[in-house]
Amino acid sequence: MDLVLSFALSLFGTIVLMPPMIRYAANFGLTDEPGDERKIHTAVIPRCGGLAIALASVLPLYLWLPLNDELLGLIIASSIIVTFGVVDDVKELDYKWKFIGQILAVICLIFFGIEISILPFFSPTTTYYQPLCLLVSFFFLLGCINAVNLSDGLDGLAAGVSLLSLGLVIVYASIAEDFGAAMVAIIVIGGLLGFLRFNTYPARVFLGDTGSQLTGLVLCSLALIVTQVDNSPLSPMLPVLMLGLPIFDTLMVMVIRLRAGRSPFSPDKNHLHHRLMGLGFHHYQAVAAIYIMQFSLLASSYFLRYESDLIIAVFYLFFCSILLLMLYLLSSNVYISKGADVGLSERINNDKRNSLIRRFEWFYLHSTSVIQCLLLIFYTFVFVFSYGDISAELAEYMIVVSVVLFLVHLLSTGQNPVVLRLIFYSGGVVATLLLSVIDSTALVVFFDSFLLLLVVVLALAIRMTRKEFFRLDNQDLLVFLAVIVIPQFPFDSIDSTTLGHFTLRIVVLFYASEFLVARVDFNKRFLPYFVPLGLFFLATFSYVY
Repeated sequence: MDLVLSFALSLFGTIVLMPPMIRYAANFGLTDEPGDERKIHTAVIPRCGGLAIALASVLPLYLWLPLNDELLGLIIASSIIVTFGVVDDVKELDYKWKFIGQILAVICLIFFGIEISILPFFSPTTTYYQPLCLLVSFFFLLGCINAVNLSDGLDGLAAGVSLLSLGLVIVYASIAEDFGAAMVAIIVIGGLLGFLRFNTYPARVFLGDTGSQLTGLVLCSLALIVTQVDNSPLSPMLPVLMLGLPIFDTLMVMVIRLRAGRSPFSPDKNHLHHRLMGLGFHHYQAVAAIYIMQFSLLASSYFLRYESDLIIAVFYLFFCSILLLMLYLLSSNVYISKGADVGLSERINNDKRNSLIRRFEWFYLHSTSVIQCLLLIFYTFVFVFSYGDISAELAEYMIVVSVVLFLVHLLSTGQNPVVLRLIFYSGGVVATLLLSVIDSTALVVFFDSFLLLLVVVLALAIRMTRKEFFRLDNQDLLVFLAVIVIPQFPFDSIDSTTLGHFTLRIVVLFYASEFLVARVDFNKRFLPYFVPLGLFFLATFSYVY
């Protein structure tokens, strides 16, 4: 329950904070100007996304995080990174000052015990083993922070890659029985998901150095926390695979710069995403390709988690070699035709609704009303049939959530998309939780069948209207990967089938809500009022009786 609530609070907090921060970012100098040859964007973009994620994480961390020395050190180090990052985003600090902030944060992490204590390929009896561990820990943490920071070159890239890696952190945290690490990971995942709604191409906001350095710090710290455990079956080499793509990208760029006689820290357009776009990939195609690469590396990490350090090191070197070979072959234009790629993209972009679907004009005109009715029926049935199975603790949370949602909706002016998303997403999370407490198998099968009907209707509606109102993007690829992976999480306390059903249900409800927010005028609609009121009355009756 705490994991779900902390994720939801971080997600909604980021979604709520982002619009006003985007609006006022220019007043505080938190903007990214175009003009640098490395930059893809051509307009001024706010870079306050990292600050919004950090602020949205404060409350769930305060409410539910079980503090220990390592997590306290992570919070202090994150505060240092955020402070230097915000100043950098406003003042454009020299790289030396960036390094000072990063070094202070890394020293803090090591001081509180976040370090490499099990050094691959070395025996604990080796001379100077402990100083060597500290030295490797320092350069690994510092290098990974910068690797993630440098990988933030396209819309949704660094956030999506970090999100995928943090998902694997939760898996390893479950194996290591480290609830605190899992809590931090899922809070940051919630913030990144909320941020991606505004950062997916074309982006309305950037992470900034604050966000990219913060996610790099959290990711490499958690990777060490969950793998550097005494008597753990997990290989201590796993962090290399978890951060393998940013590490590969950074090392490749530095080697290219050194071979050209330049400083390894000089800016250029040799990063992996730049090279993919130079090969003819469109923006979203390059990001999707890197998502797939990272996902493949993380999947390999999971399957090799109990293997020896040597096997993992050899595999990583093999992966990097294959990636370099592919880049070389593609850049030689032997196996790819840019003209053919552009032609394919144009055919995809010019895709029209097929003649069979076009005949159902009534569905095109009324699909949003059908989806609203289906959601209204679904929520009503869930509220009615879950009565009696709700615990007092869940009822208390529902009362608080419903009151907050209703007040926010009353105080909002006009049709505010942020408020509507807050209401519908909250309602979807609570309804999914209520489904998980219903004791009747027949009722659960009925509700899942109803959601399947909603999926069919939603798919047809998206197919018929996606060019006008609703566009599938790289965040949808992340959702698809999550639906595949989450049911495989080895949580001892949660049945994998139950977790998979929970994920599928909430994804369906979120997509239906997003479709409606994009298309419907809710000023005179009942659904935004029904969700909080229904939750309130159901929770109140369940709590009292």
